Amino acid sequence: MKTNFINWRLFFVCTFLAISIFTIFYKIILVQVEDSIFLQNEGKKRYIKYRNINPIRGSIYDRNNFPLAISIINYDLYALKGLNNDKYLKLKDLININNDLSIKDSFLKKTLLKKNLTAEEQKIINSLNLDNVEIEVRHSRHYPLGEQIATLIGFYGKDKAQEGLEKSYDSVLSGQAGRQKYFVNAKKRIISKPIEVKKITPGEDIVLTIDSTIQFYAYKYLAEAIAKNKAKAGTVLVFDNKKGEVLAIASYPSYNPNNPSRSIQKNRALIDAYELGSVLKPIVFSRAVDENIINPDEYMEIPRRLQLENKMIIDTKNYEKLTPKEIIAYSSQVGASMIALELGYQNLKDNYYNFGFSKPISVNFPAAAFGLINTKEAVSERELASLGYGYGFTVSPCQNFYFSALSCLKYHTIRLLVQ
Repeated sequence: MKTNFINWRLFFVCTFLAISIFTIFYKIILVQVEDSIFLQNEGKKRYIKYRNINPIRGSIYDRNNFPLAISIINYDLYALKGLNNDKYLKLKDLININNDLSIKDSFLKKTLLKKNLTAEEQKIINSLNLDNVEIEVRHSRHYPLGEQIATLIGFYGKDKAQEGLEKSYDSVLSGQAGRQKYFVNAKKRIISKPIEVKKITPGEDIVLTIDSTIQFYAYKYLAEAIAKNKAKAGTVLVFDNKKGEVLAIASYPSYNPNNPSRSIQKNRALIDAYELGSVLKPIVFSRAVDENIINPDEYMEIPRRLQLENKMIIDTKNYEKLTPKEIIAYSSQVGASMIALELGYQNLKDNYYNFGFSKPISVNFPAAAFGLINTKEAVSERELASLGYGYGFTVSPCQNFYFSALSCLKYHTIRLLVQ
């Protein structure tokens, strides 16, 4: 009798081998057809390197194109991982590296060897054709006027723009970084010229209305006056009244922006705010003249004292009679109060707004102060009188100096930048 015997074990082994061979061939075909582009790109990535190229930061100039903030290109030498001790010692002898580095066999990480290489030193390094050294380009910021204008210009350092116009105009000055592609060999050495992937956009320059000569003398005499009078701080502003331009803004104390360990000081002319005082009197009178409440040349009876509620307003002298012009000249508190009371709160408040009080000054400066007006629905006679001679709201020193210099018949915009 014939028996049909099937070797199931042999059958399963052969079937498994057949499926495995089929799978391997299928995977080979799949890699060649579907994944070839992806794998080729991944392989190329091992031989392609990208590098961001930082743009040169724009400069800041005064009205006569004198540099107030400029970028300087520096070249620094770095040892890369793998640079052995023999090559390092040879390099050290040729270009006079001052760093006392102790290494056993080779560098274990990227290390700064020397900053601010000269053109001759760069030629020497390039002629050695070393694999594990790199020259990096670094931009540093320099401020020719130093502390004389530091509180206005600010500074730019490792932590980017931190203060002043460097910060407020950072987007204009910074530009856009570029990007380059290089091909490297198996030893990671560059074997091609850089290929531009993204074009670099250099930062734009800005020109101020500031005059560096006037700024120099403004700060010089301010510092001398502070020392002579044993004061703590002070401010000087110089304007071109006709053009509405700032020629100098000096603030003391200041700091040296070129010193990495600088101690930052605020710009008191643009950041501080305080009550205006008697400078405001011509502003009040301008509205009173417009409303025909007073005649600039007509005499007014001026008592020595003016009682308003529980407050007594007193002049330093008994003037008896003064014209509005003389009220300004002698700074009569009583006379200014009488005109403010005749003018009324709404007229007084509207006039302040029309002159630009309570609005930020048009100098684009970080945290610049602006006026704050008492905006109650109604005020007492005592409060109205104090508003008439400059108390009850605040302005920045920049506004105060500017209004002092004007004829006070119309408001001019303060311009710091001309382009």
